Amino acid sequence: MRMLAGQLPPQVFQQVVLAASTDHVALSSILGAAYRGQPRVAFTAAQLRAGFEVFLPALEASKPNALSAGGALGGGAAAPVAGSGSAAAAPGLPAGAASGASASSLSGAGAGAAQPSAAAAGSASGEPVIPPPVYDDPRLAAVELYPWHVEALNKEVLQPYYARLRRMAWADWAFDGGNPFVLKITKFNAAKVGVPDYFKTIKSPMDLTRMMERVAGAKGAAGALAAPHYNSPEEFLSDARLIAWNAKTYNCPPAGRGAPTFPHPSALPPDQVPRGSVYAMAWELEAEVNKLALPLVTAWRSRELQFRREVLESSLKMLEARQLQQQQAAAAAAGGAAAAGSYGGGYGGAGR
Repeated sequence: MRMLAGQLPPQVFQQVVLAASTDHVALSSILGAAYRGQPRVAFTAAQLRAGFEVFLPALEASKPNALSAGGALGGGAAAPVAGSGSAAAAPGLPAGAASGASASSLSGAGAGAAQPSAAAAGSASGEPVIPPPVYDDPRLAAVELYPWHVEALNKEVLQPYYARLRRMAWADWAFDGGNPFVLKITKFNAAKVGVPDYFKTIKSPMDLTRMMERVAGAKGAAGALAAPHYNSPEEFLSDARLIAWNAKTYNCPPAGRGAPTFPHPSALPPDQVPRGSVYAMAWELEAEVNKLALPLVTAWRSRELQFRREVLESSLKMLEARQLQQQQAAAAAAGGAAAAGSYGGGYGGAGR
């Protein structure tokens, strides 16, 4: 999309963004995302000539001509976007780095911050639209948190929500406490756990064990963090959704392969979604993640706002103390100069 910005006339470029955002909820928030291995598809000859591509899972089967040459590219008007620019991703697509949010860009949910509410519009997949933060004091937006603040946010805020995902269990899964998303699949154990071709399909593996390493700050062999802490709740939610995305991708039944979106298990033949189907479990995991999204972001922003205020107040006190020291030093220097002048004048008069 950034490439298109320089190739298309501004009006056409805006229509493409609006059309994409309108027909694919909050897709504008992921247009600049780093490519994470998801398949992509180009729409029409017009878009092919323009070089416009989007992630395949963002397509909606019910709107196959959303970006046709006769639509927005043809000059048609695009409807206003509800929740455009939020951290939510398109149905089935993990938000990834597309949110662009970091610990230094979020507000708190206390005084002076926008409070996510259940009334916020949600996407077709059940993903809530998270409103952007708003500060009553613009100085708070420029405050940078220290590493120990980020560590505290991970342990105080994210860990309880991680625990809720970890406690999910299915009676038909006999391992890891009934949760199939705990196992950490690597290139070294893929064959042993029965998925030797896993990495031919999945390019960005994710699981609850990897997420816990980031939340808890697991140490590597050299004592350094094995994985960085989460810098925002959006990163945490993105990884949780990536677990569901990978499970759907790898375990999608034959009847659903090649479809523009993942079909819901209820829309597939029963014999293709048997009991113990990880594909069906992935849908339940995604639903739980969507349920936790708003309270998670609210809790993070509330605690982060407290940290921001503490840092700002501390910085202002240090600034006041430094200014006071400078004033005292200037006053002492002025007093010394006056005393030296007075002493010199008295000596000269005695000499006459």
